[in-house]
Amino acid sequence: MATPTFNPAAGTYTSAQTVTITCATSGAEIRYTKDGTEPTATSTLYSSPLTISTTTTLKAKAFKSGMNSSVTATAVYTIGSTQTVATPVFNPAGGSYSSAQTVTITCATSGAEIRYTTDGTEPTTSSALYASPITVSSTTTIKAKAFKSGMTSSATFTQTYTISSTQIAAWAVGTAYKAGDLVTYNGKTYKCIQPHTALANWTPDAVLALWGLVQ
Repeated sequence: MATPTFNPAAGTYTSAQTVTITCATSGAEIRYTKDGTEPTATSTLYSSPLTISTTTTLKAKAFKSGMNSSVTATAVYTIGSTQTVATPVFNPAGGSYSSAQTVTITCATSGAEIRYTTDGTEPTTSSALYASPITVSSTTTIKAKAFKSGMTSSATFTQTYTISSTQIAAWAVGTAYKAGDLVTYNGKTYKCIQPHTALANWTPDAVLALWGLVQ
């Protein structure tokens, strides 16, 4: 007795599938189960294509009087397990710069389109389409998200570019700093978190409640 065959074959699909079961042995009847149990001569008789809309283990067996029953055929259909688009990547990365930056955004998922915003809002499929590098000449927060039909959209990636046209001053004792001020200390750039007047032992690398490392 020929073993039943399934069409389409078992696999992972993003939508419901209409599955046909056939047997090459003329006159055989096909019995099937959808709960993973072994089909018997009293299981459901196959008479028309089956709609598989959730993850299902389908088993089928063919029977014919005077012949040994077939081997059981098994097919697992996984429905709705969509892949996720890769998160966009920025170059250069966000940070503090002394001049305008040309920012490129890429996505490792082939064929994905990148949408972005520069006003702090969440990117959607109707946001600006990334097509060429973005020139950032003033402090800007860019959010980007990648989309592709049939796949789950990517995570949103956010980068902030702080552009200062003047050289960042070195941290100095006795200076009154306000939130957002940038200073350099030991070759690194820090941003003021809380307004204060600098004391000798309140260096940016020592008092994290007052300063945040930028780069």
